[in-house]
Order: sequence, then C-alpha cells, then structure tokens
Amino acid sequence: MTKDQRTARRPSWVARELAGADRAILLVIILEQIFVSVSLLWMAAMVPYKGGAYPWVVLYSLWGICSGVSLCFSGPLPRIGAFLWHAVFIIYVLTHLEGSTLKDWTVQWALYDILAVFYLAVTAFLKLRSWKKTV
Repeated sequence: MTKDQRTARRPSWVARELAGADRAILLVIILEQIFVSVSLLWMAAMVPYKGGAYPWVVLYSLWGICSGVSLCFSGPLPRIGAFLWHAVFIIYVLTHLEGSTLKDWTVQWALYDILAVFYLAVTAFLKLRSWKKTV
C-alpha cells in the first residue's frame, strides 16, 4: 500500500469533527431518553394501578431504556428505534394537551424531542443510505 492510498482513506479533519459532534449530540439524546424512561417507570411504580394504562407505560419505559442503550452502537437501526420512541412521546404529549393533567416538564421534553426526532431521522436516513452502498 502506497502513502497516497493510506492518506486517501483517512477521513479529513472535517469528517472527524462531524463524527465527534454526532457522538456528543447522541450522548445528549441517550441521556435524555433514559432519564425520561426511568422517570416514567418510577411514576408507573409509584402511582397505584386502577385499571389504567400503566402496563403500557412500563412497556414504553422499558422500550426507551433499551432503545437508549442501543444508541451507543453505530448503525441506522438503533437510530430508527429511538426515532420511533421519541415520535410516540411527542404524539402522546401533543394529543393530551387539551385539559391535560400533564406536568410542564413533559411539554418541555416534548418540545426538545422535536429536535431529537429531526436529528435522528436525518442521521438514520444518511446512515441507511451509506449502509446500503456497502452491503
């Protein structure tokens, strides 16, 4: 292998910086997703069950924890799973705003999640596109 071939395969400094920024943004999304999931799990454990939807909240929380941990790995599939988790959270919060008993923090997290959904959708699409080129 010649020197030209080795330098041609090295990513440029811009690509390294973008990869670092991607990891930092993903770390924020992972921490937020696990925090919300654990909070929902804690809420489901502390509120008495009276025939409501608490088993669904527990399943949703467990999905969020698993999806958040899977975001630590590269590839488009963990990002798609996290995208779906955040989209379900946003849809739930936005459909229950009218006369809601939702706390302010859930609405604030949902507004933040709009940015997370956009970022996860774009990066999952880009990773899926580059993944299909290599397969």
